[in-house]
Amino acid sequence: DVTGVQTCALPILSGDFGKLDAVQTSYAEEIERGTERMIELVGALLNVSRLELGTFSDELEEISLPQMIADIVKEHNPLVEQKKITLTKSVNTLVPSLRADKKLTRIVLENLISNAVKYTPSGGTVSVSLDFNKDKKDSVLYSVRDSGIGIPKSQQEQIFQKLFRADNAREGDTDGTGLGLYLVKLITEKMGGSIRF
Repeated sequence: DVTGVQTCALPILSGDFGKLDAVQTSYAEEIERGTERMIELVGALLNVSRLELGTFSDELEEISLPQMIADIVKEHNPLVEQKKITLTKSVNTLVPSLRADKKLTRIVLENLISNAVKYTPSGGTVSVSLDFNKDKKDSVLYSVRDSGIGIPKSQQEQIFQKLFRADNAREGDTDGTGLGLYLVKLITEKMGGSIRF
């Protein structure tokens, strides 16, 4: 699973080959960012391929969704604080543990929070909630809302398609892969759930 790969600072950035001037540092940092984007893209493509082919083997274990959500929100705190976003969390701690694949579940929960924080401008709001689903017995409802850039009405039906990125998202962020929400939908349905926008 390539998604867990973490890149480390290039040896050139850490000064292993001598001190860099400002221009050299700028180029080296861009190379590192490009490498991280490629690793993210390859990881997403591999996960999509495995799920589409049915070769992604589940490793079922007991998962606490409230705890996983708390961990993910905490990981996003630096960007939330930097952008002065008001992030509220309403998580019912009585939601029981779920027996599921931890990596796949985390991809779903993390992707939705990450998108909300990423596409919400400074001073905006993000809310994350988890509770029992009143419309469907023995299921839970996970919801992420934000005051972000939104999706143009004419493109909303395409949001879960592979490689789709809304026009306004492409203009504001050139790094996205267009695979995140497609992957979220694949995983959610594989786990017997559903997703809607």
